[in-house]
Amino acid sequence: MDWTVLWNPLKSLKSTTILPIGLLFFVLGSWAAAYFDFAFDGVLDVHQVGDRETWHAFMENAIIVALLAVMLYGLGYAINRKTRLIDILNAILVFRIPFYVMVLWSSFPFFANLFAYIEENKDNLANLHLEILQLLGLLVFAVFILLLLVYAILLLFNGFKTATNAKKWQHFLSFGVVLFVAEVISKILL
Repeated sequence: MDWTVLWNPLKSLKSTTILPIGLLFFVLGSWAAAYFDFAFDGVLDVHQVGDRETWHAFMENAIIVALLAVMLYGLGYAINRKTRLIDILNAILVFRIPFYVMVLWSSFPFFANLFAYIEENKDNLANLHLEILQLLGLLVFAVFILLLLVYAILLLFNGFKTATNAKKWQHFLSFGVVLFVAEVISKILL
């Protein structure tokens, strides 16, 4: 098996293959977020909220993709004038997939019930009594979510690096700054 496809799909798959897959996941992930009452309220954030209209999840997701596309394409164009918007867009669409997995993972009944229990007792933490299985479940949940977040950033970084042919440390630092600024702007917008 070619493991490159897991770490850098832009390197091993054609743009015309990645785009429809990314768009399909965009639609399915937005629908899942709406169905399970999650909000994409930042470039790197997924939170459970109350009842949601389906279009809210699509709008939030579209704003995040568009914001990242504009910012990363601008940086990519500054690095290499041959940077193609479709490659940046593909990198972003692939980057979003782990966030959709986070929505599904957070929606498992065990975790949903655990979070509901914690939410009920958030004002009085002294009454919060978690059993060892619940604590282990919380630890497994946190580790898996953290791994997904790191994986998502790695996918975006590798995709950006491939799309722009970035090689210098200044390019990578600029990427980090742009990602941070995009997170701040998305928090303001959403």
